[in-house]
Amino acid sequence: MIAMADGTNDLIDAVMKTVQARSGNIAKGLREVRGKVRASGTTIHDVREDLHALETHVERIARRLDIIDVPAF
Repeated sequence: MIAMADGTNDLIDAVMKTVQARSGNIAKGLREVRGKVRASGTTIHDVREDLHALETHVERIARRLDIIDVPAF
């Protein structure tokens, strides 16, 4: 019986090591995904800020053109 228990313990140890290694890989993958998501969020935020700045600039130009574009009768 002791030999069977030792074999079972060895099997359990082997399985636990495999589970631990795989969970470490999953944790690493999650860190990578989180980093990419954060980077994407920053990029999207930057693009939105740039678009807002461009809209403001275009509106300003349009207002100036309206002032200049008055017919001279």
